[in-house]
Amino acid sequence: MGASVVALFIALIPCTDPLQDLVRALTSLGFEPPPMHHITIVFLGDVSGAHMHKLLARLEGIDIEIPRAVRVVDVDALPPHKMTNIVLKLESSELTKLREKLLKALRIELRDAFAEYVPHLTVARARRPPPQEVVEKALRIVKTLVEEHGIRILKIQTLVAIESRGGKYRVVKELQRADESR
Repeated sequence: MGASVVALFIALIPCTDPLQDLVRALTSLGFEPPPMHHITIVFLGDVSGAHMHKLLARLEGIDIEIPRAVRVVDVDALPPHKMTNIVLKLESSELTKLREKLLKALRIELRDAFAEYVPHLTVARARRPPPQEVVEKALRIVKTLVEEHGIRILKIQTLVAIESRGGKYRVVKELQRADESR
């Protein structure tokens, strides 16, 4: 029997309070919240337990500064070919710098499929691609709520390593809290 494999990624965990009204509005359209709201910084793919521990050990003592907050710049549906996720797109400069620093510390180069980085937070997702009119309605609702509630900034709580197995997410290691960042 082979070693257990999980999907592993490094992500920022935001304060989710501002997202609750958005999630409630989308559930009425057949969307559901993800298992854990997060902002993926680096998706490392499927790894064995032993490989995961080696990768995470490379991050021990790394001198990084995580943002205390990120700016919401747009609302969109991703991925473009299925539009199953309603997302808040985020300003990318700080997140891209953090991503590059983590990749360097991990000493890995990503495959082409993981190389393009679109900073975002999935607010809610559909199990199957919804009809175009449902996606358009969802986007209108979220854009309106973002404006009405003034959701322009998401506060960051912590940087973590998350494993995903069978649709469930689990934090395997807290790497740094935002209040500990310089």
